[in-house]
Amino acid sequence: PAPAAGPPPVSPGPPAPPAVIVLDDGQRIEVRTVALLGRRPQPRPDEVVEVLVSMDDFARSVSKTHARLRWDGQVGWLVDRGSTNGTAVQDATGRRTVGQDLEEQVLPGQQVHLGHRSFVLEVAPAGPGGVA
Repeated sequence: PAPAAGPPPVSPGPPAPPAVIVLDDGQRIEVRTVALLGRRPQPRPDEVVEVLVSMDDFARSVSKTHARLRWDGQVGWLVDRGSTNGTAVQDATGRRTVGQDLEEQVLPGQQVHLGHRSFVLEVAPAGPGGVA
């Protein structure tokens, strides 16, 4: 007898949509994996980062490398990188401070505060082109 056929191979689904960081000045930055945010963000020597998000801040409330955002395809995960003025996520219950050692969940639509600057995390629209 012929060997039994196994289950058909599973084809991967469409890739997860990227996140979009919408800065308070209107700038939009697409992120598929990891972003560093700050005045002049720099990755650590062993760190792999997709995008560096430079934020102008004449008041210097944003640290050089202020925070790290990791996008998992559905939600963001934020870590403060030892900033002077802190990082916080605004949700329905108020502001919650983001620690330096623990990733804090950021849902699409929530506002993140880095010093006196902020951004909203969004999901890029499906389809070709994504972010305009």
